[in-house]
Amino acid sequence: MELEERKLALSERVGSGPRVIWLEKLGRLARNVPELAVGGLLVAITILLFLQTVLRYLFAMPLGWSEEAARFGLIWLTFLGAAVCSKRHVHSRFAVLAERAPRSLRRAMAVLAEGVTLGFAILMVWKGLEIVQRTQYERWIILDVPVSYSYLAVPVSGGLILIYSLKAVRRMPALGREDGAVVALVLVAVAIVVVAIGTPIAFTLGASVTSGLLAEGRTDLILVPTKMVEGVDSFVLLAIPLFIFAGSLMDFGGISLRIMRFARSLVGHFHGGLPMAAVISEMLFSGISGSTMADASAIASMDIPAMKKAGYQPAYAVSVVSAASAMGVLIPPCIIMVVLGALMNVSVAALFVGGFIPAFVLAVTLFVLIGYQARKYDFPKEDRRMSAREVLRTFRESALALGMFAIIFGGILGGAMTPTEAAAIAVVYAVIVGVLVYGAIRPGRLWRIVQDSAAQSAMVLFILAVANVYSFLLSTEKVPQATAQLITGISSASWFFLVFSLLLFVFLSSVIEPLPAMIVFIPIFLPLVDALGIDRLHYGILVTAAGGIGMFLPPVGVGLILVCAIAGVRLEESLKYLGPFLVMLFVGLLILTFVPWFTTVLPDLLLPQIQR
Repeated sequence: MELEERKLALSERVGSGPRVIWLEKLGRLARNVPELAVGGLLVAITILLFLQTVLRYLFAMPLGWSEEAARFGLIWLTFLGAAVCSKRHVHSRFAVLAERAPRSLRRAMAVLAEGVTLGFAILMVWKGLEIVQRTQYERWIILDVPVSYSYLAVPVSGGLILIYSLKAVRRMPALGREDGAVVALVLVAVAIVVVAIGTPIAFTLGASVTSGLLAEGRTDLILVPTKMVEGVDSFVLLAIPLFIFAGSLMDFGGISLRIMRFARSLVGHFHGGLPMAAVISEMLFSGISGSTMADASAIASMDIPAMKKAGYQPAYAVSVVSAASAMGVLIPPCIIMVVLGALMNVSVAALFVGGFIPAFVLAVTLFVLIGYQARKYDFPKEDRRMSAREVLRTFRESALALGMFAIIFGGILGGAMTPTEAAAIAVVYAVIVGVLVYGAIRPGRLWRIVQDSAAQSAMVLFILAVANVYSFLLSTEKVPQATAQLITGISSASWFFLVFSLLLFVFLSSVIEPLPAMIVFIPIFLPLVDALGIDRLHYGILVTAAGGIGMFLPPVGVGLILVCAIAGVRLEESLKYLGPFLVMLFVGLLILTFVPWFTTVLPDLLLPQIQR
């Protein structure tokens, strides 16, 4: 009898198998709707801007509605992507203190961090729905659709973040005055506390600005979703997801390996040739990817094993790649420069062009150090020097990769396209090279790259959205003016301000990453930059360089931690070798600080028509 019951139960399970599988697939699809949506938005924005560029410049048939449509898509990509980042737990955060805290305290900090996220998500839903209702009769000028459709992204995103945060909390183990000075104090205090407990940077800024508004007591909290949408409603910022997407495609498309081979063919026969090749590889690859973290990951994965095999200490290899990646942030295209262009009202194209010579200045300081170390410690070299034919062969193998660099800057410098349009062309080019020519990216992998790139882009853009509220509140409370008075009270010399602010950006970039630090402090420092007669372009390049150095500054530089993880080296082991490289990078930064010619000569020569 028992055997018969087992057979009956088995037959029932088998009979319902297809239905169960179908329901599981349907449930999986429903759970992945946000990922599918952000991936689809990124693809749609890319295609739209590509068509706009081609139709306008080749056929003189511009799409009048394309810019508004792309901005509309960017808004939804930002907020839906922020929800995807919450689902995946990949929001940028300062996790060093939380990870090193005792286990019981660590759990309490995690719950509190999720509580901060929940609180801001509730605010997004509450005030987001209110702004949707208020703007239902306003319409986009060309698209002629209600403006409320774009603001709807805020409560939808808040609702999804709320759900994902509640799920995260459920999975956790059980836990045995109204003046500017007060508002600024609240902003800083709340930010410090919530950063320390490991709250994602975006929600740190959100909690801080909400607390500041409550302390100020005069402004409706509906300002939060309003300024968040305004913060990403920009054609210039469309370049961010496109460059990130293009960089990911070129990375997974086998480009980094071909570039490394070409760099090694040039300098591999010298003593210390492999470290020099790592620096050259970084310069070439950075001119394609636009993302410092992507550069560091790709170069570390390729060059560190080669240096280990040649007899270099792993910790030394980590130091070389870290220093090269810190320098490479100045090689355009650069996500930081895109953001700075929007923050400082400076031409992104001018920032791109202005970064070339400063990058070479920092690279020269690294080559000087590597050359000195190679002679002193008798570094190994390749067995033989490659012939001209072999060098030419490695160049041909990497020519398609370097072709993207030519397309981006040929189009920008020739006036044929904006940086945003160039980024769209770069994506299409990367797909052709990686999928059709090299065959390194299969269709299934391509869709995962789309989703991952969209989520990574949204993480950056969501920080920008929240930071726009933060910057607005700082401005209304006259914090920039107070800061300027404080600095000039110590010294009114421009060199003092430059050194002070750059050191601050190096430190903050190591703690909370460059973009959040710049988004908060650039609006504060910008009036003082103008008052002291400092060229905005020059200052933007210096801040970019400082941010790059900060990402690899021990003990918490996120770039250094990434490279150490790839190499399997403990962070403290790298400090012995990293010190001299950091000294040379700071020397290079000082040279750039006191010789503005390095940053302004190319933009003045190649882009004289651009008003800076």
